[in-house]
Amino acid sequence: MFDIDGAGKSPVEVAQSLIDARREAALAVLSPTNVGTVLYDMLAAGVRCFLHKDISRSELTSAIRSVTTEGTRVTLNVPREFLTNTDESDVGNLSHREIEVLELVAGAMSNRQIANTLSITEGTVKRHLRSIFVKLGAVSRIDAVNRCRAVVERGEAASREQ
Repeated sequence: MFDIDGAGKSPVEVAQSLIDARREAALAVLSPTNVGTVLYDMLAAGVRCFLHKDISRSELTSAIRSVTTEGTRVTLNVPREFLTNTDESDVGNLSHREIEVLELVAGAMSNRQIANTLSITEGTVKRHLRSIFVKLGAVSRIDAVNRCRAVVERGEAASREQ
């Protein structure tokens, strides 16, 4: 069991180090209320159990038992709105720079190309993308672009109807 709040460095780096050290172990992560894109980073690193801190004791026990007995199963316990929320106000919450990054992502540019175009570092591009994913509830670059386009199209259709 690994508590994200207790990590001194990047929680994903800590998780990756633990997984690399014991490949056969099933790592369970306990997350604070602001899940953010760390969920997807953790799953990519190989975490098999990602739990929200407000989980009940019985759910925690069940999740740990499940992940230790089911070798390929991933157990998640996160707020529903994290996986499903996207509305027009979310797109409006994107900063000017995040919109620029998203437009370049839509043009199929890599993080390095985006960084060079905007004269920022690749790390800054990644931070902008994480923020965009959280604000749009997206799970990937393509998903973020598609969610943004869908919201914009819904807004344009609503404008035409009025």
